[in-house]
Amino acid sequence: MKDKVQSTNELPASPPASKEHCQEGETKDGLAAPGEKPGENNSEPKDPRKPEGSDKNCTAAVTKEKEQKNQKASAKAIPVSWLKPKEGITVHFHAIIPKHVTFDPKLHTVFISGGEELGQPKWSDACKMYHIADLHEYGSLIEGSVVIPRQSLDRAIPYKYVLHPGFSRSSVEYEYIYQQSQKAGEHVNRCLCVKSSLLCSRDWHQYDDIICMKPPGTFQKFQNLFTNKMKKELVKEKKLAAAIMLGRIFSNLQTWNLVNLQNFFTQFRQFYHVVQEPMIYEGKAQPWYSLGLGEEEVKEHLWECLKKQTEPFLKRKSGDALPEGWPVRSRLRMGLVLLFLVENARLCLSEGDLTLLCSILCPSTCSPDVLHSELHHILGTSERWQEYLVNLCQRCINARVVDWLGILPVVHYCMQLAPPGKDFVSQPEDIWASLKGISFFQFQEKWLNK
Repeated sequence: MKDKVQSTNELPASPPASKEHCQEGETKDGLAAPGEKPGENNSEPKDPRKPEGSDKNCTAAVTKEKEQKNQKASAKAIPVSWLKPKEGITVHFHAIIPKHVTFDPKLHTVFISGGEELGQPKWSDACKMYHIADLHEYGSLIEGSVVIPRQSLDRAIPYKYVLHPGFSRSSVEYEYIYQQSQKAGEHVNRCLCVKSSLLCSRDWHQYDDIICMKPPGTFQKFQNLFTNKMKKELVKEKKLAAAIMLGRIFSNLQTWNLVNLQNFFTQFRQFYHVVQEPMIYEGKAQPWYSLGLGEEEVKEHLWECLKKQTEPFLKRKSGDALPEGWPVRSRLRMGLVLLFLVENARLCLSEGDLTLLCSILCPSTCSPDVLHSELHHILGTSERWQEYLVNLCQRCINARVVDWLGILPVVHYCMQLAPPGKDFVSQPEDIWASLKGISFFQFQEKWLNK
């Protein structure tokens, strides 16, 4: 049995499982079957070295040995998943421990506990989180992964982050999820739903926000605090966390190739699925209404974060270098990435925003060779680039923004158009100008009647 769950991201590996624990769940192919707990396999092969007539004694010895192993396994702090990565989905959790929470990665350990759909015994430590980065005044970034069964796809799974302080495992702290309607004694959890329609591989990225711990005081004090001050502070921290997670997704593009581009597109779709409507699990999956964070507010914040990714291209003078470590190094490539995000999140853009997007997408040269070197990777992905570009042109026409004319070389390259024929003069304007799908006459009318 493999000791580590392989991941597409290079996260620190979990501690290897003990030999005893691994052997306990073995089957003919070396692993317990999905849905079968370690230690429940009854098809134990006979040992050819055992003398005949001693079956009862051997059976008793095997049973006793199994009981001892079961006792040792139950004492383990971290149950080991009995699924291979190819037999399930690897869920990568990303979260932030804020500065006001006492956390020392050398002393404290964070786990994820949840429903049995996580592939582990119910509410056990299913996933260990690792300290990835010090975010300074914002806290600490932690990440971890666990393999869940395929049967758990498209199901609402309750889960929570658990902090084990120091070296003692007797006093653990569960994160506190603030819910205005919560009653004393009721449990409110996070909600994981791995959408099969958003999977392009066996990996799902759950981009969570900040982890809060229960403040001191009575339950009623929590509720009063939440209704007055804490809600605004929590929304502010969630937005900050979303900006940090978005930066992590953009880091995929530091090496520009087809695989990383596809990973970026997939992870953004999963990220947006999580943040567009925050969900909790309180008896069942439901929107986190008490937070008061609507989808339109999420979209506005997301667009502000995306515009910051364009600032180095808009502010720098000719010849100036981009900031060190900036993920996307090309203005035109950044424009297409931005266009993808606008289309997939269905962001509403003002006239100024449309002008900004078109200026980023306007190539510095129309040379076919230069356009090919800039665009062949991104246009080689499975995204509907021609549709995205035509939609942008139509948006600009509707908003009386003329800057869409500057992106036509990219539109034409995307369409892979042949040079105009000899009879192009006798053709209608929208045909010889290769404006298929773009309401050119509508654009003319708008400007003539202006």
